Amino acid sequence: VSTQSTWDNKGPGNRLLVVPMEEGATITKAEIRVRDRLVETIVLPTEDAKNLVVTRKDKNNQVSPGGFGDIESFIPTIFRLPIANVLANDELSVEVTYFEPLHCEHSEYLLTVASIIPHVLCV
Repeated sequence: VSTQSTWDNKGPGNRLLVVPMEEGATITKAEIRVRDRLVETIVLPTEDAKNLVVTRKDKNNQVSPGGFGDIESFIPTIFRLPIANVLANDELSVEVTYFEPLHCEHSEYLLTVASIIPHVLCV
C-alpha cells in the first residue's frame, strides 16, 4: 500500500504524522518533506521498537516532552512520525509505503485499510 498527500500547515509548531494500520502491517518507507528538510524512517524489528526510549533535551540540557503527545507508548497498529518546528503556511508532502497481509475470502483478496486513531493520540 502506498499513499501520498500534501498538507498546508495553518500555524507554527510541532506536528505528528499518524497512520493507522491493520495488525501485521509493516512500514517500508515514510517521508515528510517540508521546505528544504526531509524526515524519513528507519525500519526496526518490532521487539526493538517496543524497547525504544526517546529522550529529548532542551537548550538547558533538561529532559523535554517534545510536544508530540504520547509518542513514547508503543502501539503496534499505529505508525507515528514526528516533525518539529513546522512554520505557518509550510506545505508538508507526505509519502508512506507499507506491506499489509491480504485477506482471502471466497477466493478473492480483500484489502482492509485502517482508519481509526486511538483517543490517546488525538490532541
